[in-house]
Amino acid sequence: MKIIWAAFTLVITLAACDSRQPNDGGPNSDAIDANNPLDVAARDAHLIDDPGTTVPMGLYEREGAAGTDGLCLAGQDDAMRFGVVMHFGPTLICEGSGTAQHDGATIALRFDNADCQIDVAYDGRILRIPGAVPQGCDAVCGERASMAGGILNRVGWSNAEALQLNSRRDVLQNKPVRALCH
Repeated sequence: MKIIWAAFTLVITLAACDSRQPNDGGPNSDAIDANNPLDVAARDAHLIDDPGTTVPMGLYEREGAAGTDGLCLAGQDDAMRFGVVMHFGPTLICEGSGTAQHDGATIALRFDNADCQIDVAYDGRILRIPGAVPQGCDAVCGERASMAGGILNRVGWSNAEALQLNSRRDVLQNKPVRALCH
């Protein structure tokens, strides 16, 4: 009976460990709590990423029903280029490119051909696009599409991997395909 009780206590304890509350980084954020010594120690021991010192260069993706969404970041921290493509159907997409500026847990994306800047949350491994984007970003997407609320996971850590993200619009228009992080 003691073994059953010990097992039950262990299961309840482990379940309680998984019910963490969001921290100051926002809902569902994986950012550390700078006031929590355990979080700080884990970051200092490199058990979790520090978005302020983790270079964001690479490829981020998410599989969806309509296709693979992607965002690439290439170049150096002070001169990064980005490209993004998000799918909502066979021809309904968001696609654009521009310059990116990394500042701690935020990456500012400024699109070249649209009056659009989006501040994306960055935790070292995941990019989270806010749930509302500026109206000027409509030019990046087709009708009935939006990048708002997109979440992309890091799948590549180099410029070479970032350059693998290609234009979907070029494919649809039978043009030579170009890398979005040019």
